[in-house]
Formats: sequence, structure tokens, C-alpha cells
Amino acid sequence: MNLCILGYGAFGTSLAHLWSRKFEKIFIWKFSKEYNGDLESDKYIIRSDIDSAIKEANVVVVSTVSVGIDYVANEIKKSENNSGKYYLLTSKGINPKTLQTMSQIFGFANPYLDTAVFSGPTFAKEIMKDLPIWAVIASKNKDLSNKLVDILMVPGKLSLKTSENPVGIEIVAALKNVAAIIAGIVDSFELGDSAKGAILANVFYEIFQIALSSGASYSDIFGVAGIGDMISSCCGRYSRNYRAGLLLGQGKSVEDIVISIGEVSEGIKTTESAYLLSNKLSLNSYIISGLYNVIYDGLDVRKFVHNIVSR
Repeated sequence: MNLCILGYGAFGTSLAHLWSRKFEKIFIWKFSKEYNGDLESDKYIIRSDIDSAIKEANVVVVSTVSVGIDYVANEIKKSENNSGKYYLLTSKGINPKTLQTMSQIFGFANPYLDTAVFSGPTFAKEIMKDLPIWAVIASKNKDLSNKLVDILMVPGKLSLKTSENPVGIEIVAALKNVAAIIAGIVDSFELGDSAKGAILANVFYEIFQIALSSGASYSDIFGVAGIGDMISSCCGRYSRNYRAGLLLGQGKSVEDIVISIGEVSEGIKTTESAYLLSNKLSLNSYIISGLYNVIYDGLDVRKFVHNIVSR
């Protein structure tokens, strides 16, 4: 079988490395300047357009940043080579204009394609080190999820579970990036582990309320792709969103964070979506609202932290 990776940043690179032992050829399409040249093998074939990249693939992994999902979905829709394949979405985010998840955006453009979602605590650098990871493959089509588990499971390296609620998994996966930013802010102020635990408990509660009201189940929230991903993102040294929170806590602007990290963390954009979702659902998410005010309304981050601690 052949694999295609659409979007070849750090995570796409790590997935190509992980699944290189499972596929004969891996076709790669890079979004903008993502390709970093970490992989060298005759097995990897770079393509300049999506149509030729997916042509010979059996499994297509969509791993672009969330803002690129519209473009990829429409390019696949136009392709004459799009049928007879399994599509797996790893992109995490919620569109702030439509409040749609990545699978909803992709599915709207390509309703007849076999599509599933991949999510879990899966840091690219740890995948590249061949450390064990766990993830969930979610699709309303249970047979599709089971087939992808059979194809993609790597014993000792990647353990996979299935879910029939892709949107629920995506909501939790996107919102955990907001929690990671807040964890970074708290640590930047050196408030201590006791305060961090209490604050994150309140943040998790706000996220769980939004997720449950948006279609997530308790099993989504308390599974590997939910609380498991939240814990690793809030405590993991490789979390881009946690690093973004540290920089925000130091008074850095979003522009400074882009320069430091190399790109805008998904949590920066998802904070807006979380804020809008919370308002739409008439929920009291005071911590998420405060973070939104820091990022988008110029609220002093010290005032934000003071408001949390004083509440």
C-alpha cells in the first residue's frame, strides 16, 4: 500500500517516519515552505500538487495547519484521483467564522469520501524518537475506523482506539490548546503547582462544558484524545501552545510569539473560537473570556492573572 501526506511540517514529517514501516511508498505534498528535509529515503516522493500526490495513495493523511484545510479540501474535490481512498485528518482547530471543525469543513466539500479523524497526545519530536504513543481514530463509519486501525497500528510504537464521534473528538482536541496557553501563562508568573492545578481544573471545567454542549461525550473528554491530550499539552516540554502561553505571560505580543516559535500556535486562533462558542451556548467561561481579552482586546496579562487568582 502507498501513503500520502498532505502538509509536511513537523507533524507530517513524524507521521511519515512512523508509518514508513507500513507502506511501500509515501507521497508528500508540502504546504508553503513546510518541508524541513528531515527524511531521506527513496521511499519518500515529493509532489508539487495535491492531485498527483494522492493519485497512487491508498491512505491520504491531511496534516496541514487548520487555516489550510479549506484549500486542501477544495483541491481534493477537484481531483479526478480522489475516490477509492481513506482520508485521515490530523489538523486540529475550529473555524472562528463558521465554528466548524476540520472534518465538517472537509466533509462539506467532499461528502462522499471515506474520512476519519486522528487525535491524541502525539508530539512530533517523541514520534521521531520512536517513543510509544496513543491516539484515537474517529469516524461515524465504524468499519472505516477499524480498517484504519488495522492499517496504521504499529505495535510498541502506536496504539490506536476507535470512536464513532469525530466532531466530539475534534472539539476537545482543539480546545485543549487553549488550556495549554493558560498553563504556560500560569507558569510564567511562578504561581506554584498548587495554583496551577486549581486554575487548570477550572479551565478544564469550562472546556468540558463547551465540549459537551457541542456534541462531545464523556468518553471523548476522559479518553486519550481528551484529558490525555490536555495533560500532555499543559505539561509537555514540546507543546507549542504551552510555550506561547509562557511568552504571553512575559508580555510578548502575538507577533513576537510568531517570531519566537516560528508560527502562530493553533491555540491562539482556537481561543477566539472557544470564546465565540461559549457565548453562543450561553456558558460562563470567565477564564477563556479573559484569555480572549488578552489576545484580541489588549487586556494586560497581569490583570488577567490577577482576576483569576482573586476570584
